[in-house]
Amino acid sequence: RKYRFSDSDVKSRQISDIQESNREEIRNEEFDEIENGDINGENDINNGDLADASSSPKRSHLLDIPAVNRILDHAIPNKERDEGIPESRQEQNSDEPQLRPRGKVVFIADALHKRKEFVGFLVPIRVDQGLGPNDRFVHFIPIDKRAPKFILPLRGCPEEFVQDWKKFRNHYCVVKFDQWYPDLYSPIAKFVKLIGEIGNIESETCAIYSTYAIEHSDFPETIEAQFSTHFEIKESELSKRKDFRKKRIFSIDPPTARDLDDALSIEQLPNGNFEVGVHIADVTHYVKYLSELDEIAKQRNTSVYLVQKCIPMLPRILCENLCSLNPKEDRYAFSVVWEMKSDGEVVDTWIGKTIIRSCAKLSYAHAQKVIENEPDWNTTLQALEPEYSADLIAKDILLLDKIAKEMRKKRFDTGALSLGRKKLNFVLDENGFPKSLCVYEQKDSNKLVEEFMLRANMSVAKFIYDKYKLSALLRKHPPPKERQMTEFLKFCSDIGVEMCANSAGELNQCLKKAPSHLKHVLHFLATKPMHMAVYFSTGDLEDCFHYALNVPYYTHFTSPIRRYPDIIVHLSLIHISEPTRQAEIS
Repeated sequence: RKYRFSDSDVKSRQISDIQESNREEIRNEEFDEIENGDINGENDINNGDLADASSSPKRSHLLDIPAVNRILDHAIPNKERDEGIPESRQEQNSDEPQLRPRGKVVFIADALHKRKEFVGFLVPIRVDQGLGPNDRFVHFIPIDKRAPKFILPLRGCPEEFVQDWKKFRNHYCVVKFDQWYPDLYSPIAKFVKLIGEIGNIESETCAIYSTYAIEHSDFPETIEAQFSTHFEIKESELSKRKDFRKKRIFSIDPPTARDLDDALSIEQLPNGNFEVGVHIADVTHYVKYLSELDEIAKQRNTSVYLVQKCIPMLPRILCENLCSLNPKEDRYAFSVVWEMKSDGEVVDTWIGKTIIRSCAKLSYAHAQKVIENEPDWNTTLQALEPEYSADLIAKDILLLDKIAKEMRKKRFDTGALSLGRKKLNFVLDENGFPKSLCVYEQKDSNKLVEEFMLRANMSVAKFIYDKYKLSALLRKHPPPKERQMTEFLKFCSDIGVEMCANSAGELNQCLKKAPSHLKHVLHFLATKPMHMAVYFSTGDLEDCFHYALNVPYYTHFTSPIRRYPDIIVHLSLIHISEPTRQAEIS
């Protein structure tokens, strides 16, 4: 069928059939040309842009879609073109019986093209024949196998490609989605830029930026100019905050971390219980609601960590300086402080704004040496030049570790699920190239920090839910997909492994009891039926339950330097604690 398109037709997605007589008249004039391979010829639908076939007054805005599709189907039988592309439509013409049900998209109600740019390779329509003198279009093969092939006007491609296309077979380029006609097999794209050669670290990094729409440009100078590199406590803040600068607070992070957004403290109370604190950078003091910086952070949404670099959500003057809980420097914070028993049972909770001063920046390795009582732990801590003695800091680490282990045991005994997978850690040379790798091992020091961050997130989630039952931002993990979980259980039964998934806790216990040589495989397969955790407003969903953690309320509070949802949660806390600012951030 042929369709007539005008600009308004395309925008409104309204399609009108051409009268049969008109269709036959045009078919007689040009259909044979196109079917014989003249998609690259000089007729009106091929003058460089399928969306604007206006070179012939008689055939203005006409596109013979079936004919174009036939050309796209048969122009490139070459395997090289279809490598990595989903099964071609040639399968439909096979004499073999088709076992899968098949359907056809008849109407797109709402076109949501979230990804505007794609990374891949330019190739001629007929790879085996190369670029011909009459070619007007080329194919674009995305590296993302979920994306379809595109067609591009040749006149929009770089001149170097036109002159010698083979040189670019190993070069990434970026195209932008333009439009997709109804019934046209391939969408139309516009060329944006060349990236570089495959294998080059900068080229591969740029390909990641474009593929995942990662904003990596510098922040506007006007924003960075708003902040002084020198931190100074304002008198107006002293009255709003508890002063914790005399408390023994320290951070535990990866050795290369520069955005330190959390720290810990512990001290024993006269009644034998413990005061345990989780202290989180007060980012909202600098990122004002609805400011230009707030809008930029909202768009970026998160910091992105690549192997060799970090693309921050906030300007580095904030994430590495003013907001970062650097040692021996005063900082604004949001703190969650519990009175706890030695088994981790919470007696009382306080949440509010504070001023803190971290006495030391520890790595996980530093804390692990203390936990394992390695001979050189004292020397290692003293080398950090902390503001308190190494013995006192080591005592705090051991107390925190003891309570964390009790909390972790209780959490899994009461039905939590752990599906953590192995992570790789790359060691880079001076040029940023990987020279070795190893499996990153989670040790007790990692689990110590994890337990208290989880508990802080749970406490804040319950706190804001109690205040705002219809508008709290929480994080939910739905139960697994039933069909896929049934398939997983059947697989386990077939290989003789007992597996039960009536609850997260039962699944976790079965995975723990699985044969050691199958554990990693089963953990991996058990993640397949799982949904992704999602953020939601409590006014939109009644069920707030987090399946994996097995808790009724959960949110993200502990990483506002690198996650925008945490900033929203911090704003909710301000709304609760500072009534005078409620109108400002409602």
